[in-house]
Amino acid sequence: MSSRRPIRIDLAPKARKDVKDILRYTAETWGRPQMLVYRAKIDDALQAISQNPQIGHRRSDLPPTHLAYLVLRPSQSEVAAAAMSRVRRG
Repeated sequence: MSSRRPIRIDLAPKARKDVKDILRYTAETWGRPQMLVYRAKIDDALQAISQNPQIGHRRSDLPPTHLAYLVLRPSQSEVAAAAMSRVRRG
């Protein structure tokens, strides 16, 4: 186990709104139990990023300073995948 301290994750206001919108849409469309599953996955992803800021991958549509980390895959019902990208580290 690493002795590295987790970094602080600061979501930009737009990212915070995106997460809220994803959770609201999920609750309205598939119900509270599914929203709780998605919220836990997003929380787990943020914790993983804070413990290992280099996880993720580069994408051509993001600046070279950003990494994308896939949280949810789109389903057949066309739920958008939530990808977290980091701008600020620490």
